[in-house]
Amino acid sequence: MYTVELTKLIEKMNLENLTPEVGLEKIMITQADVNRPALQLTGFFDYFDNNRIQIIGHVENTYIERMWDVHGVSMLQKIMEQKVPCLVFCREIEVTEDVLALGREYGVPILRTKKTTSSFMAEVIRWLNVELAPRISIHGVLVDIYGEGVNVAARLEQLADPGSVYISGGGNRPATSWRLKKSATKRW
Repeated sequence: MYTVELTKLIEKMNLENLTPEVGLEKIMITQADVNRPALQLTGFFDYFDNNRIQIIGHVENTYIERMWDVHGVSMLQKIMEQKVPCLVFCREIEVTEDVLALGREYGVPILRTKKTTSSFMAEVIRWLNVELAPRISIHGVLVDIYGEGVNVAARLEQLADPGSVYISGGGNRPATSWRLKKSATKRW
């Protein structure tokens, strides 16, 4: 499974870190999807994925402000207790000192962007999908045989017996002039 350092996301998306006291070095993003925690702010936590970046837009922020004294603080605490990677406030929303204090208390970075919520979400999801995409690596070596480049890829390694050399079809023609011991060569 691939991961992305939160610091890389902050740099790429030009995010403002409102809680510099919270250590970012060990926070890794493992999920390309994001979450707008409107339902969680009302107390519904079934199927909540704490690996997702939490995005606070105008709607969520207004709800937090209006419901702070009733249960806004307890729901925000519950979100942060889940050890989410970060909270990102969009539209340059002013973040209250109470919210920043919760972020520091629970070790959850509070970040901010100038972008609209929809634009930011789309850009982050697109970027994370690329960064977290599965990869296949093939090790290979390029060998020059009498002026002709021959790519010896790791997938050919599996075909050769230990101590022998396996020569691909493209490399067979220039290699016929080599003086190799018969026991150490294989051709097809």
